[in-house]
Amino acid sequence: MEEKKPSWFANNLWIIPFGVGLLAFLGLALPLVEAHPITYDPAAWKFTELPRQAFGAGMLFGLDGAVAWLYFILYGLVLIALVLSLVGGLRKKGETLSSVAMFLFLIAGVLFFLSGSNYGFCNATATVGQYKEYFVDPSNPAAYSANYYWYLKEYVNLADGRLGVGAILSGALSAIAAFSAFSISLSSKRLDIRAITEIAMLCAIAIVLDVVFHFLPNLPMQVGSLSIALVPIYIIALRHGPARGLLAASFIYGLITCFTDGYGLWLYPLDYLVAYSGVAIIGFFAPFIIGKDQKTYNVKGILFIILGCVLSGIVRFLGSMASSMVNYGYALGPAVLVNLYCLVSPVLCAIVLVAFYGPLLRLNRRFPATRTSYADEK
Repeated sequence: MEEKKPSWFANNLWIIPFGVGLLAFLGLALPLVEAHPITYDPAAWKFTELPRQAFGAGMLFGLDGAVAWLYFILYGLVLIALVLSLVGGLRKKGETLSSVAMFLFLIAGVLFFLSGSNYGFCNATATVGQYKEYFVDPSNPAAYSANYYWYLKEYVNLADGRLGVGAILSGALSAIAAFSAFSISLSSKRLDIRAITEIAMLCAIAIVLDVVFHFLPNLPMQVGSLSIALVPIYIIALRHGPARGLLAASFIYGLITCFTDGYGLWLYPLDYLVAYSGVAIIGFFAPFIIGKDQKTYNVKGILFIILGCVLSGIVRFLGSMASSMVNYGYALGPAVLVNLYCLVSPVLCAIVLVAFYGPLLRLNRRFPATRTSYADEK
């Protein structure tokens, strides 16, 4: 019996994330935020809010107040994801590029839905320097920080930024584009019972390690402690690819640890979904770490392990830093300082992975993740 050939559409699924992502990009031309413009009388320490207005892409050019830097990032993420979707589709073997596009679309979608207070925050931080002398108490110099944060908090609260139709539309379309790119990145890799069991066991080990490391005290001036709990998740990304690494890190490990940490789902988007998504990056380097040409400890594999862990740490740091600013009202400087541990934990994970690099190579040769191992792809 002659095997039925896939349809033209089945061979060109990349059109879906590209088309949806293009609509998300165009949605940025619509109103992005609705907020109250604020005037401030520094001598009386009094704010006055004006009627709510809709602000759009003019914020990118300094119109309607301060430059809203977050939307620069969103434009860039969506644009790069569009290019990767197009190139991956034209190459016909774009699973890896689809995984990267998925990663960028996902982060963009989350940031769109968390951008409501962006206008107020950017205006507050841009104008606070004009009133610096009013925040200084000569009799109590330490009071400056408290006055500064009072200004930021009051300004953002009164601006009361709400998502505009453009941000809502682009956020929803970015999420759809991410899931369609996710399906493409998995289309050529069969997920059998053994792979499901392995991913589940490694996620369980990571969760147990996370609970164990919670008994360690937080580092001084840090909101978290050092941990190697993500090592099993790195292994999932290496053996099964970045798409499944993202699924394990952000949607399984991230969601469960969000509950076990007890902070609430309101922190999940940035502190867990975005922050842990960086673990998937090491999966892109799998051919250089556990590929068929890697037989034992080697310098190239070790360097890519370190690179993958460092890049994942940067993503986690940016996600947690953004959470500190969005969810807790931190200014940029304090948000950076209290989340530095996010850059150290991945280094510890890299040390553990390098130490077990040889056994991991032997394990991967004896029990390949799939019949066509992701790590063997070129």
